[in-house]
Parts: sequence; C-alpha cells; structure tokens
Amino acid sequence: MKKVLMLTLAVSCVFAFFSCKESPSVENGAITASGNSQNASTVNTNGTPWKDTAGNTIQTHDSILYYQGKYYWYGLDYENNLINTGCDANGFRAVKCYESEDLVNWTLKNNVLTCNTSALLANCDLNNIQVVYNPNTHKFVMWAGYNKSYVGTSGLNFGAIRTTHNRLYTMANIVATSNSPYGNFEIANSFFYLHGGTTQTSLFVDEDGTGYSMGWANKDNSWRFYIDRLSDDYLGTSSTVAELYPETEIGRASVVKYGNFYYLFMGAFIGELDDATYNNVGSASRVDSWMTNKNGSTTNQSNDGFINYHFTYFDFYRDSAISKPMGYTGVRVAFASSMDGSWSDYGSFGPDDSSCEFSSVLKIQGTEETSYMLMFNKWNTADLSESGYVWYPVFFNKVSPQFSYPEFEEYQDITINAAKGTVTAE
Repeated sequence: MKKVLMLTLAVSCVFAFFSCKESPSVENGAITASGNSQNASTVNTNGTPWKDTAGNTIQTHDSILYYQGKYYWYGLDYENNLINTGCDANGFRAVKCYESEDLVNWTLKNNVLTCNTSALLANCDLNNIQVVYNPNTHKFVMWAGYNKSYVGTSGLNFGAIRTTHNRLYTMANIVATSNSPYGNFEIANSFFYLHGGTTQTSLFVDEDGTGYSMGWANKDNSWRFYIDRLSDDYLGTSSTVAELYPETEIGRASVVKYGNFYYLFMGAFIGELDDATYNNVGSASRVDSWMTNKNGSTTNQSNDGFINYHFTYFDFYRDSAISKPMGYTGVRVAFASSMDGSWSDYGSFGPDDSSCEFSSVLKIQGTEETSYMLMFNKWNTADLSESGYVWYPVFFNKVSPQFSYPEFEEYQDITINAAKGTVTAE
C-alpha cells in the first residue's frame, strides 16, 4: 500500500488530519463486483484494458453518470478513428455508452452520438465527453470539446482553434441532448467558444440542480481556469463565477461536495515549455515527425483526427529539440465553501505516472457507505483502443468540521460493492 500526498498550499485555514478517515478495509482481490450483481464477479486489473460483457475492449475514457440505480460510462470509440474509410478517416467516429449496476460488468448500450448524427460531426475531433442529467428539463445533456480542423495548401491549418502558444488543443464545444442516458443524442448547441476557447471542458451539477462548466482557457492572452454557471437548460453558460490559477496548465476537472466544502480536482501536467518551443511545436515539419499511426508509420496529413487526439491526450511526447517533455503528473486539489466562493491555492498528489491522465472522481453511494474513486486513463500511445484504466480510492476526513486534505492511496487490486457503497483494496 502506497500513500502519496504532497502539500503545496499557501492558505489561511487550518489543515486537520485525523486517523478516522472514510477509507476501505484491506482485503485481497482485483477490481471486482461484490455482492451486487447476479452475474459472476469479473476481475479487472488497474493499468490494463478492461472488457465489456461481450468480451470486447471497453472504449470509453470519459465521464460516468449515475441514474436510477445504474451507472452510464461515456467515451470515444478509438478503435476505428484512424481507419481511412468513410467518416472514420476524419477523426471522430462515435461516442459509446456502457451500462453497469456494479461498476465492473459493463454492457455496451449504444453509440449515442456518431459522425453521421450531424454534418458538424463529419471531419471533426471530439474530446472529454461529459454527460449530466438536467432535473429541470428531464434531458440528458452532453458537452464535448470540438475541433473542425482542415488541411490547407501549406499543410495542417487549425485557424482560430490554435492557441496563442500554437498548442493543438480542442478549443470549441458542442452540446447534445437525449431523453435517455443511452438514447440517440442530437445537437442542441453547436460550435461555440467559452472565453475564447476552452480546453477539456468538464461539468458539475450541485445538489440544488445548478450546473457548472469548468475549463482552462486563454482569454486576452492570459491562461486561466474558469468556472461558469450553466443556463437552466444546461445548453450554455449564464455567468462566470471564478477565474483561477493564471498560467497553470490544467486538464480535466471534477468537483466533489463533501461536508462543508467543495473539493476541486484538476488534472496536472509536468514541463513548462517556453514560447519559442511552443511555437516550434506548431510547425508542419515537427507535426509530421509525431504523426504515427498504430503500425508506427507516418500518416497522411489529411488524417488530422489522429493529430488532434495525439496532442490532446498525449502531451507527454519526447523529442530531441524539447528538453522538458510534457506529461501527466497526478492531480491538483483545491477547496472552497461554495462554487462561487473564494478558492484556495492547490495542493498536488500522485500517481507518479506520466501516461496516467486524470479523468474524474466517481461517487459511489450505497446502503452502508459512500466511497470515492479517482479515475485515470492509462493511455497506450501505440494503440489508443487498447488503453487501460486506473481507479484508486480517495479518502475524506469523516469527523472534522474544518477542511482537511483528502488522501490518496495507490493499489493494484480494488474490490467494489456498489450496492453497499464500499471499496476494499490492497
């Protein structure tokens, strides 16, 4: 058992740690279903691809929605994104939805959004699929990062999508809705920018039904992390409630309301590239050198979908011209007493694995306990469709009325009883 916690905060509150934590007992086992499924328990191992109930590799690396006793997991179909046939040649193919009652046995329900849903989705790239339920409209609302890139006479041209540092991030958003968590989603708000373009937009719905979007954006040549209140229908935003952490690279984000505080978890990166290096990254020749497909050969420039996925999800490339390669480096955590309140500085903790990208925090509320799981994507750069998953429990102090930092523990083997809300690990 490995505990990882590095505090880097400069805040005025008192940090209290107690031995009484909401933490799992330690038992043998891998990630398994326990006592809450009629099916036999299926073992999943952290860091490896997981299989669905049909024996196929699960293709989803984004948000999980809990609705009426079942979990719905959404993400991109990477298996066919790079095949040069039909709409697959242009990047995005489909958003998949899986259903589970126990968080281990997942059944593919539907491709809920495809490249044929709308003309907007042909020859585009999507990322960070976020789905929430709106209690006001009784709609399931999907947000996704969106990039409608194209190829010009001088090679790749990302136009306004490109950041001021020439980083190949997906900057726009689209919103789609459905009457069912696994029904066919239809575009409801298309191709819009928040704060000049937001990377990896994430969503949070508070207990009162108020929705929020969160994302790292470049506004007026200054990178900041923005929190915006959503409109009542969740199809757009109504106001900005926080501008945080200037010039700090932030990936996906997730909020947990625990006790008297909101905990903001943010994906972290390592490596700070100067402007000259950023600009160099944008050159066509350098992009060509990183355009490799599953077989390791150079791809055609018209297959810009892979380039965007590569730079969006795999910013831990290494090149002889870059002395400080980018990489994922665990999670940053901050807190506030309200979503529109004063947020603390952030602290950081593991895992120490540059190929593990933070995805979100999953709340598992059962009949006996409520547990929380840090979810990471274990990317396989050689084959995106065979990327794995890493879930680690995170623990909050049960008894302190003051803020205390959550603790993270890294395990190889996890057993989840979703019905009881318990997690056991070793």
